[in-house]
Amino acid sequence: MKAIDSREEIRARIKSTGCVICGFNDSQRALHFHHKHGGGKNRSPSIVLHNSTKETGEAHGIYAFAAEVVKCILVCANCHAMIHDGKIDVETYPTIDGTSVLSVIEEIKAQAKANQVKANQGRRGKTTKRRLS
Repeated sequence: MKAIDSREEIRARIKSTGCVICGFNDSQRALHFHHKHGGGKNRSPSIVLHNSTKETGEAHGIYAFAAEVVKCILVCANCHAMIHDGKIDVETYPTIDGTSVLSVIEEIKAQAKANQVKANQGRRGKTTKRRLS
């Protein structure tokens, strides 16, 4: 699994729960991370995740994403607009669960490692067959 694939998988798995306000879940592109007030926003979680390999390396970037996303609620574009219009109070909604985020990250990392081991075993098997011929 390439770095970009694992980042997209992490984002997709976290967004799979849908909007915490209305439940919308038809398009992941229409789901946004919204920082709750007092959460100490550093940067957008999606930007942190997108830039993870460029700035700090894959592993550190993924954990930086996790640290940022737990300050947020997941909302659809419509609810996000209503939050910024002052029509929805986000303080009544729970932030994204940090334990779930870390579980998703660890599961995807383990799968990527297993895929790499399998790929390496496949390469060794091909080399052995050539030598026997």
